[in-house]
Order: sequence, then C-alpha cells, then structure tokens
Amino acid sequence: MGYDAFITYSREGDGELAGDIRDGLQRLAKRWNRRRALSVCLDQASLAAAPSLRGSLKEALRLSDHLVVLASPESAESPWVTEEIGYWLDHGSSDRIHLVLTAGELDWDDTAGDFNAARSTALNSALSEAFPGEPVWVDLRWARDADQLDVRSSDRFRADIASIAAPIHGLSKDELIGADIDEYRRGRRLRRLAASGLVVLSIVAVVAAVVAVLYARDANRQRDIAEQEATRALARQAQAVSDTNPALAVALAAEANRRSDDPETRRAVVETRAALDGSGLTVRLSGHTRSVNGVAFSPDGSQVATASSDE
Repeated sequence: MGYDAFITYSREGDGELAGDIRDGLQRLAKRWNRRRALSVCLDQASLAAAPSLRGSLKEALRLSDHLVVLASPESAESPWVTEEIGYWLDHGSSDRIHLVLTAGELDWDDTAGDFNAARSTALNSALSEAFPGEPVWVDLRWARDADQLDVRSSDRFRADIASIAAPIHGLSKDELIGADIDEYRRGRRLRRLAASGLVVLSIVAVVAAVVAVLYARDANRQRDIAEQEATRALARQAQAVSDTNPALAVALAAEANRRSDDPETRRAVVETRAALDGSGLTVRLSGHTRSVNGVAFSPDGSQVATASSDE
C-alpha cells in the first residue's frame, strides 16, 4: 500500500495537531465515492503492528510520494524526526518536502542560501542545506492550541490545509479549493437525493403494507362469503331431499346448523324439520331413558343407530 504523504512530527508538541492535519488532508476535495482525498501516513495511527516499528516507518516512507514536516522546537530536537527526514533525503527529493510551522521560528538567509540555524528554532538539523532555494512553508502556529479544527467549520484552517495539499494533488491552491467546493456541493446534493429516496421508499413500503392488509381483509371476506354460501347450499339441499331421503336431509341440516347460525340457514333447517315432521316419514322412537349422545346412518339411509349414556 502506498501513501500520498507521510507526516513526520513530534508527538510531544504536535500529537493532536498532527491528527487534525491528517484528517484535513484526507477530507479536503474528497470525491463522494472515495473514502479519502489523500492517503496520509501518520505513524502508529496508520501502521499495523510490526516486529520493528522503525522498519515499518521506513517502509511507509519508501512508499510515500511526499513528506510533510511539522516544524517546531520539539521536532527539531526529536531523533525520530531527524531519522525520518534523513531517510527521506537518502531515498527521495527535497522538492517533495512540505514544511508546516507549528511553533518557533523559521528564517531563511538569502545570502547563505540556507536557513539561519541560529534564528530557526523550529528547524531540524537534517534539513540544513537540503533545499536549493527558499522553500514555501505554511504557518500553522495559530492552530496549535485551537479547538475544533475542521476544514468544514474553519475557513482559515481549510485555506492552510489547501496550501499543504495543493502540491500533493498537483493543483494550484485556488483549483483545489474550487474542487473542494464542487465536491462538497455534489456530496450534499447526493445526500439530499438519498434522503428523498429513503422517504419515497418508506412511503412505498407503507402503501404496500396498507394494500396488503386490504387485500388480506378482502380475501378473508371473500372466504367467509364462500363458506356462508356453501353452508346455505347444504341447508337448501337438505330441503330438497327431505321428501325422498329423510336421513340425508337430517344429516345435511345438522351439518348446516353446525357450520352457521345465520338467519337464512336457520330458516332452511327449520323448514326441513317441518317438512320431515309433516311428511309422515319421520317416526319418533322411544327406548332411551337418557339423552342420546351419538347417532349414525347406514350407507343407504335405511337404518339408524343411536347411543345413549343409559347403556
């Protein structure tokens, strides 16, 4: 995995600010479909555990395209920063080093063609005689103790991050800020469209649920109507066969009465009973001394067997 930039700094002086700078570089002009605008290595925040931390840092330096140096009195005295800058200069070019002043002073001596070591309290000795001409550095001393550093909430911080990021992107500062504004607006439009889409999907889901409930109710109603019509058909059939097959008429009427007690079915059952009573085909039998709890007809309807708790 390669990095667009590697940040070298002193944790003692710039531990928090280094994280804010990394976040700013990764967010500024970030395209909506990418995780970050730049891939930035910030030592332990970016590197996985390894047997040799120095080996991991050197490998990250080797795979990085640019070096961002947070210059401060603390980083000027840091042996780790000295080692990282030295490794970069041994394997890379000084024209890809970007200085960010976070504390102290940097002073360029035009006559000597180098930094004034006595007055440049933020300069790490590894950078002495590293530049063929005066480099441009970004002054972020104001941000070292500032709160809520974010490229969206602070115009000043966004402008300074753009100064650092522009040469890494290969753009001018104005082009980069313009790209950032365009991408931010595009992302905001996409978020609005996504939110609108979710609202539409929610409405569709609610409508679909309501329709499903209505269809289910209608299906249940149709089923109830069909069952009711079938029961009434049994009652009408019982009426129709009461003259020719009283046993079947009794069975059909009993089944219809068991299924439904609606007025039409009840009336048909009563009329069937009346027809059987008046036809002379029915005979009231006696013999049981207790209530009948079971009855069965022979297949041809000519015989009936009853059972009672009187044994």
